[in-house]
Amino acid sequence: MRILALDIGQKRIGLAQSDELKLLAESHGFIERRTDKQAIEEIRSFVSTLQANTIVVGLPKHMNGDEGEQAKKARSFAESLALESSIQIVFWDERLTTRQVERELIARDMSRSKRKLKRDAAAAEILLQNYLDFLNHHGEKQ
Repeated sequence: MRILALDIGQKRIGLAQSDELKLLAESHGFIERRTDKQAIEEIRSFVSTLQANTIVVGLPKHMNGDEGEQAKKARSFAESLALESSIQIVFWDERLTTRQVERELIARDMSRSKRKLKRDAAAAEILLQNYLDFLNHHGEKQ
């Protein structure tokens, strides 16, 4: 079983998956979010293909830890996803992941248009790697 991570945005949902040992995260592109129903169906298909048992959803919090409008939207989407599947959903603080990705892509001298296509999946990868590191550091199993 693997873990899937979602970086939920208005237009795209970044995807990352764990390896089977749940040690490493790997970006896996993104889903164009035309409607929630369409996005949920694509995620469910991906979960089935991966045989994932957990979805980690990035929760964009403010720097003081409060949840703003984007966090509410992410929670709402995840709740809709949970109603459509029986998979466990875990929320994980994603503060600064997109900024970190943006800096790394700029450092690689990547053009703005290419960064746009890589950003969401790379943010999901960082989010998932942080979650996996936490699990492995604390000896928790998923």
